Amino acid sequence: MFSFDLVALVHDPALPNPDDDAQAGQDTGAVPPDGQGEVVDDAAAAELLTQVIARYAQLIHTERRTGTDPRRLDDLVAQHQAGVQDRAHLAEADAEEVSRLAALYAARLKELQDP
Repeated sequence: MFSFDLVALVHDPALPNPDDDAQAGQDTGAVPPDGQGEVVDDAAAAELLTQVIARYAQLIHTERRTGTDPRRLDDLVAQHQAGVQDRAHLAEADAEEVSRLAALYAARLKELQDP
């Protein structure tokens, strides 16, 4: 019997590999839309989205096991799918969009980690 308590993170080959070095001379940093704050690069944004997607996968698994609230399950699945789509969109996103997504998913990760 399989145990689904663990969630494996596997690199999606359709997305840029965050471990690859940036090409020489290529600016991969994104400045937040307000022009202040830390620079967010594509790899850091992708890592945030991956963490959020993994957390949603864990929550989906738990909700399916307990089956307590079908509406919550539907919401978790929708949020998971949105994260997958946003992560795929990072490859062609401009610096402002990367920064926006990073801020959005950093806040979402904090919400998901806080009890």
